[in-house]
Amino acid sequence: MDVTRIELLDGEVRLIADDQERSLKGPTTQSLVAELLARSQAGATPEDLIRALGCNKGALHQNLHRLRTQHGLHIQNDNERYQILHGPLTADATEFIDAAELDEAHATADQVQGALALWRSGPPDHLRSTLLWNQLHRARRKLEQRRVQLVRRRLLIVEDQVGDRLCEVLGEYDCTVVRDLKGFWAVRPHLASMFDGALVDLHLRPGYEDRDGEIVVDAINNSSALPAVVMTFRMPGGFDVMGFQRRYNLVSVVTKKDDGPNGDFGGVVSVVREMFAADVGTKLLETLEDTLPSLRRRAGKQLHLTGRLDGMDMMHFKYNKVVDVAQQGDLAALRHAVSQFEIEFGLRPGNYRQ
Repeated sequence: MDVTRIELLDGEVRLIADDQERSLKGPTTQSLVAELLARSQAGATPEDLIRALGCNKGALHQNLHRLRTQHGLHIQNDNERYQILHGPLTADATEFIDAAELDEAHATADQVQGALALWRSGPPDHLRSTLLWNQLHRARRKLEQRRVQLVRRRLLIVEDQVGDRLCEVLGEYDCTVVRDLKGFWAVRPHLASMFDGALVDLHLRPGYEDRDGEIVVDAINNSSALPAVVMTFRMPGGFDVMGFQRRYNLVSVVTKKDDGPNGDFGGVVSVVREMFAADVGTKLLETLEDTLPSLRRRAGKQLHLTGRLDGMDMMHFKYNKVVDVAQQGDLAALRHAVSQFEIEFGLRPGNYRQ
């Protein structure tokens, strides 16, 4: 069976032949396919592939042979340059990159949305060493910036009292209102595909005693790069607004002047517009990166306080892993990595789960 399509934007590398899908096993073999796709125009030299895969020449030829004979992938060797023969073969990765390279004057909202829909879970993490990884993430940033210009923004409003009123004053956006945690859990699996930003009320129950909005923004950070604004009518005593904003990587925390249906929400409108600025994702990424040195200091202090000095080497190892993630420029991945590090080393509870 000859492979007719390669898909790798849903967390694994899949080959499709005669309408049958099968996952490609082994990180080295998957990385080889990714590197060949990234260099499909000029071809890849053996040195290119060995460097990207971190293998020797024998392992390279073994994997090339396996792809040809066991998986039906046509790979030619033309003057010591390897190329996947496209012909009827298609790949979601190359379609995604080609869409980002389309001249801006000819791009449409449907074209941009269709391209971004190809990105489900994204490429597998073990493709980080390949040239394709960087190509894909550059293309994603470009397409997301273009969507800002072409597509009406989709806003998730998590608010228990004046959600409908907020939809009125934010009529320039496509708004969806959920009023409690149960409603949020229903949409959480689809955050990245359904919304471009979130407006979250800090208190989702009568009396302003709860802070369920914290659970919401924590969950957002553990599953997406969605920018978020938190709003509240009354701040709890001793509440550190700037610390809260940094902790949850928020665009802003805004105080509502009123919590009634006829209230003045001009301040809320202003910060939502700020949230949809084209470079807000870059700003959030840079803000989160700036917190990384203090992350290690806080973890070390916590280990001292709890008498767990034997965990110091592991903490440094895990911290370096977080730094590696930061170097990839992927906000969703870095948010998740920071959150997991904080939970593992006792810097905050894992309260984002349903």
